[in-house]
Amino acid sequence: MTLEQAAEAVMAWVRQSNMAVSVIEKKTESERYNDDIQALKEMVAKQNELLKELMMRLDQQQKYIEESLKKRDELLMQSLKESMETRKMIAAAKEEEEKAKKKGFWARLFGK
Repeated sequence: MTLEQAAEAVMAWVRQSNMAVSVIEKKTESERYNDDIQALKEMVAKQNELLKELMMRLDQQQKYIEESLKKRDELLMQSLKESMETRKMIAAAKEEEEKAKKKGFWARLFGK
């Protein structure tokens, strides 16, 4: 049975059973793929938006890291300076103590 004979047999059967026949329109290739193309365009647009958002987040994260490192470095330098000042003060106090020990008994007694 050929395709035409099968189609005629189906149409005869439909006429006998009083069923409604829906007509299927042939769409051109461009019409057929328009929906797919539109869906792809929308997906690309959403992905572009997500990429922009990710770039903004990365920029914010980088800025936060740089600020944190800068703050940490400043605190470290401040601690080092305070430590050096304390060491200088301790060294100066030890030096004064040693000078006082080197003075003789009479010089210490009379404060010279």
